[in-house]
Amino acid sequence: MKNFSTDKNLSLKVDNYANGIVRLQYGGIDGYIDSLLNRYNFIEELPVADNKWSDNQISLSESFQLKIEDDLGFSLSREGKEILNTKSGWQASTAPTVYQNKGYNLRLSQQEGEKFIGFGDIERKKFLLNGKADSLWIRNQVSYIPVPFFMSSNGYGILFNTTKRLFFDFGKTESDINSFKVEKDFLDIYIITGDNYLDIIEKYTQLTGKPHLPPRFTFGLWITVHTEIRAHELLQVASQLRNEEIPCDMLALEPLWMETLYDESVNKKWSDERFPYFPWADTAPSTFIGNLKSMGYHFGLWMCSNYDHTWEEERKIGGKTINVEANDDDFLGAENMQLMEQDEHFGHEPMLMDKVTVPNEAFFEHLKKFVDQGVDYFKQDGYAQINLHTDRLHGNGLHDDVMHNIHYQIYTRQMLEGFEKHTGRRGFTLAVSGWAGFQKFSGTWTGDTGGGAETLVAMLQCSLLGHSYSTCDIDIDDIGSVHMGFLLPWSQINSWAYYNYPMYRAKNHKLMVKDYASLRMQLMPYIYTHAWLASQTSMPMMRPLFIDYPDWEGAYEVSTQYLFGDSFMVSSFTSEVTLPKGNWYDFWTGKVYQGTEQKQAIEIPSNRGGHLFLKEGAVVPMGPINQFTDETPLTEVDWLIYPGDDIAKGQLYLDDGCSFNYKNGDIAVINFSCQKDANGLKVELNQTGDYQHNVAVHNLEIVGYDADEIVINGNTFVTEQGKYGKIVKNVKFN
Repeated sequence: MKNFSTDKNLSLKVDNYANGIVRLQYGGIDGYIDSLLNRYNFIEELPVADNKWSDNQISLSESFQLKIEDDLGFSLSREGKEILNTKSGWQASTAPTVYQNKGYNLRLSQQEGEKFIGFGDIERKKFLLNGKADSLWIRNQVSYIPVPFFMSSNGYGILFNTTKRLFFDFGKTESDINSFKVEKDFLDIYIITGDNYLDIIEKYTQLTGKPHLPPRFTFGLWITVHTEIRAHELLQVASQLRNEEIPCDMLALEPLWMETLYDESVNKKWSDERFPYFPWADTAPSTFIGNLKSMGYHFGLWMCSNYDHTWEEERKIGGKTINVEANDDDFLGAENMQLMEQDEHFGHEPMLMDKVTVPNEAFFEHLKKFVDQGVDYFKQDGYAQINLHTDRLHGNGLHDDVMHNIHYQIYTRQMLEGFEKHTGRRGFTLAVSGWAGFQKFSGTWTGDTGGGAETLVAMLQCSLLGHSYSTCDIDIDDIGSVHMGFLLPWSQINSWAYYNYPMYRAKNHKLMVKDYASLRMQLMPYIYTHAWLASQTSMPMMRPLFIDYPDWEGAYEVSTQYLFGDSFMVSSFTSEVTLPKGNWYDFWTGKVYQGTEQKQAIEIPSNRGGHLFLKEGAVVPMGPINQFTDETPLTEVDWLIYPGDDIAKGQLYLDDGCSFNYKNGDIAVINFSCQKDANGLKVELNQTGDYQHNVAVHNLEIVGYDADEIVINGNTFVTEQGKYGKIVKNVKFN
């Protein structure tokens, strides 16, 4: 840490962390004031670097150097070349005291050809922020997840340490200036340097948290049923899905499960008309939830909240909240009591404008009874949480100018923590909104935005923040939406007031949806492995092309394609495809296409909603077509391999899928490598980790391989012809 100051009572504290991260926090006469991101631990403690200052300069890494100017401005250099500096007219504050300060205006240089991405779900037509001016403020449907973090193609990212509304202008007003303004705040930023976007994203999640690993069953299909459904009808839908052999893991209810529609109180009850719960059968296997469980389903409820979650947050950190139950001698003294009518029906306790919140109780407390009855998750609708609360004084003493962008996120984290503490098993959330750090504990859907091309961009924008567990409401009648929706990290069909059940569609359409649901189930080992990798490395499970191909200029313009894990390229809503350089195998037709970085018109089969390509060098573990994720143990794995000139590598991650044992090392990882040599193809399989589950049999299918033999772990196996290439069956290894 190093401190700087000026004769205008403005000061700067520089905290230099390991891995090229630095915090610049400005203050004044009142000292330094942390944001709620720090107070509520949405920003993690990082190890401090031991780099030495030379006057007013410090090396953040071998490549990046930071210099503090005399006016407390700064510049950033990469390998000796300046890539960023504060420009004339910048202000860390308008005054050195909190009450006089009207805010900051950070004016930064924009270099020719520099590209800017990030800020979350604020733009759904394109990725580049260049030429855009707006603000980061949660707005229903328009901007669900704005996040004050962006990245530059020059190798740096900036996190604005604030929960207030951030106004930004990326060269729209002045072509060579990026400006950022926050009212009534001192400038407080983290600068994150890195070799490329993925490096910066990984470091950003070191600061704000890596994604937790949700239960394995969450990666199966979710279906949210019609809001007016009754218990018996729900069981019929569940049974029919099984009879039609359409794989599905989760069924969920919409708001009319409650006795009182949109009940935001802590007295929620089942609707006696739709879901009668008799006291003598409350937890019996023969309840409707018990029957769902017997068929292999998990179960969720729609949830609304207008609760003030800051009371619980302040309790957790030992903060000071208003004690509404205490008798304040100054307020309730004899002199004031004489002004009150001595009538028992009045009472003499302070009265809150907020009639919903129970200040001494966490919101999750009243949901425990539903969890005990078998509820596995709560879909957190935006409801009142993302509305403005212009007259609310929150339990932490703050107003909506500070709380609006962060309050829903506090709610989400408390829901996850409450579930996990109560059950002792892995939980997950289905949330619609967030701010900096949401990726650590949130799974999200895209709210009331449908399941089209703009929705896809919204999800990809969030992937730039290290967020992986995202989905949308699949439009089951749009085959492009079906294609995209079943090839997302999470997959959800939502009925709401409609009847979006695949078994009720025309035969060919139903079979198409069933095929996609079956393919997703086959890909479960691949998907779950990449979920685990995301929790370890923050590599987003789905991501735009320019993340993996940053030197390809045209990649920033491709918004209907994305990488799904390391091996698949998904394209939807158009037959025109732009493939990166290299060879790409068409998963539907078996043809191989040469990537040219130019648009190609490639026909989509009539029973498919988009393109699916396998990347050269891909290794994909696949499992059986179960009707739900954990219907049978994974004892046999099919490896789909598309070898290239370089070593093809893949992994299969194994754990119990639901407990926290994986955190203690109760896991196994099967590593697969494949390389061409003069004698053909050499394959190696090995397993690391102590998890005792045994994958007894491995089957290999190799795209484009024609030889009659193959060497695996030093042993020669005979091949036979398969759909994609030659197959090797029943490979065993210890």
